[in-house]
Order: sequence, then structure tokens, then C-alpha cells
Amino acid sequence: MKLNDIYESNSNWLKADDIKGSKPIVTIESAEVKENTYNGETKKQIVLKFAGKEKQLGLNFTNAARIAELTGTEDFDEWVGTSLKLYVERVKFQDKMVDAIRIFPELPGVPSPKHAGAALAEPMRPHDPNEEAPDATIGSDSDIPF
Repeated sequence: MKLNDIYESNSNWLKADDIKGSKPIVTIESAEVKENTYNGETKKQIVLKFAGKEKQLGLNFTNAARIAELTGTEDFDEWVGTSLKLYVERVKFQDKMVDAIRIFPELPGVPSPKHAGAALAEPMRPHDPNEEAPDATIGSDSDIPF
């Protein structure tokens, strides 16, 4: 039996295996700082809960910085209500290549400045979950049960 088989059903944490092969669009329901202990070391991290989803995503610095860039603010309380597209990418971690969850570099339904042909005068606005995103059907698996 593999470790993922053991921890899969009882984990409250979103893992790359939960979304591998898809690019779900999720909406941040809450964001808070929690202390988590890994290998005997306690560290703070921002933890996101998504609307309609059971599993939470603990952010590493890379993902937190990406969300801050997309929303125009480092104040994670202001991220609530923002929709994001998630994907899986291979990254180097502790001298091994592993799958990791990453935040897509554009907000769903908000055109990128390079695609729009003009720079934005203000930060991108969070996606309104009541609006249909133009790319919602392309590679989106919003119904993934996590």
C-alpha cells in the first residue's frame, strides 16, 4: 500500500494528486494564518478554504506571492471572494522532483495585460463568481470533489 492510499481519504489538505490532470477554478472563502509543524519545525502559513470544497490549501511563499500579485494586495483578508485557477507543476523539493499545486498566472475571466494590449491602471479585480468566466469550460474542472 502506498502512502497516498493511506492518507488520501482522511486528509483535510489539498494535494497535487487531488487535482492532477485538471485546472479547477476555485473561489477563496476564507484565508487565515495557521501554525503547522513539519519534521519537528513549527512554521506559520496562510491557509485558504475554498467555497464548496472540503480540503484546504496551505500556501507556500511562491503561491502566496502569486495571489498577492494577482489581487494587487499582500493583505490576505482582501483575497476572500477571489477566484483562482489551480494547476499541478513538477518542482524541485529537497533534491527531488515532486508534483506541486500552483496558482495560474491570470485570474479567471480577467484578461492579462499582455493579451489585452494595454497596461492596467489598477490591480486586477477579483473574479465575480456569479459571472461566467470566458475560459470556464477550457481545462476547468470546478466539479472536482476535494
